[in-house]
Amino acid sequence: MKMMKKIKVASLVLLVGLFVATGWTSAVFARTVEVDVFGMTCPFCVDSLQRKFNKMDHISKVDVSLKLKKVRLETEANAPDLEAIKKAVLDAGFTPTKVTVLDDTMDADAKPGEDKSADATDASKSINTEDRKGDEK
Repeated sequence: MKMMKKIKVASLVLLVGLFVATGWTSAVFARTVEVDVFGMTCPFCVDSLQRKFNKMDHISKVDVSLKLKKVRLETEANAPDLEAIKKAVLDAGFTPTKVTVLDDTMDADAKPGEDKSADATDASKSINTEDRKGDEK
């Protein structure tokens, strides 16, 4: 009886380990958000945005591209909301010009700005913040 119990526990531990190691936990509840950022000009800008987003809850991965002037975030399904992401960019001293929620069909390991989909307009939802600049006053 004790041997069967040990086998069951070992099997359960192995199963949970495989589940975590293959990334199923993050893939099921993740989304990728890409932010076009105006005002990023140097490596210190990149560091500032990385530190800002790494402090935020519900963000599992941050990639900042100075060349493309984009931030790519892997977040939980609906947290943080897009307004909180835009506010974080503003608080860091930059202007978010476009926020895009990338579709699940896109490659999550792609670098910011790399579009692996056939048609980016069908594979994403975009919010263009430039259209709303007059509304904020």
